Amino acid sequence: MRIFISHASEDKADFVRPLAEALRQYHEIWFDEYELQIGHSLFEKINSGLSACDYGVVVLSPSFFQKKWPRAELDGLFALETSTRKIILPIWKDVVESDVRAFSPMLADRVACKAADGIAKVVNDVRRAVEISGRTRELIANGSIIERARRLNQTLEEKREAERLSHCEEGVALVQASFDALREQLKTTIAQLPETFKELKVQLSVPARQSFGPRFFVSSGRINLDVTLRGLGANYTYETSLHVLLYEHGTGFAEINKIRETSYTFALKPPDRLVWVHTKDKKVFRVIEMADSLLEMLFQEVERKSIQGNRPIFGG
Repeated sequence: MRIFISHASEDKADFVRPLAEALRQYHEIWFDEYELQIGHSLFEKINSGLSACDYGVVVLSPSFFQKKWPRAELDGLFALETSTRKIILPIWKDVVESDVRAFSPMLADRVACKAADGIAKVVNDVRRAVEISGRTRELIANGSIIERARRLNQTLEEKREAERLSHCEEGVALVQASFDALREQLKTTIAQLPETFKELKVQLSVPARQSFGPRFFVSSGRINLDVTLRGLGANYTYETSLHVLLYEHGTGFAEINKIRETSYTFALKPPDRLVWVHTKDKKVFRVIEMADSLLEMLFQEVERKSIQGNRPIFGG
């Protein structure tokens, strides 16, 4: 283990140097007297030492609180910590809790060694802290690998199940159910819109003729959404996609002006969850999110047209 010792120069002679010598018998120590030579860049050497350390012993004292470099070293050590990796080992020298809390409430809440207890006691406490923390890190690392394997196994099982569902009537039923749920979610959302939006005549309908597959429309005056489930077989889903066409009615009979066209594939999440995936940006949508996204697409165009014409494009 490599230990970085952060301290003020005023504390070196009576405490830090003897501490470094004692710890050096058990660990690799980064101590300025061991590392810095004439011509070295102070910043580069300290930064290198911080990056390579496993732990940082910080000797907190009145002089430490006043110095620029020790405070910068402490900031560097804090930056290296994570929620599962605590590396700062504080030692209080000629300070009490109120002094430390005034300097850093975060440090005041950590268990610390006290220089007044003597070098031997401090060294023993530091060695014990390093040993316990090292064992904890090993357990975390082992747990992470086990969890990684568990997640990978789950992903592989889901892929196998998704492949099975894409070639059977059960998968077809899941896709059809999700499509129907999307239609119903749109109805529910539209019914909850404010009165001002209901006056825009946002309506949902299912046409009698279905040329491409299961289909419904969401209309708002002249602006409409055509939502079609394409490529759904009787016993397979691997060619299925959700096709969305945003268009505006033209002036002529049956004339439409295409505004935007997009499509979604789907991903089966066993045992019974299906999500829609945008074919270009791969963004994933649950049913309620897809309903909101479709209505947002429609409302954006309604807003754009209204701004261009300086008036609503529907209504009285």
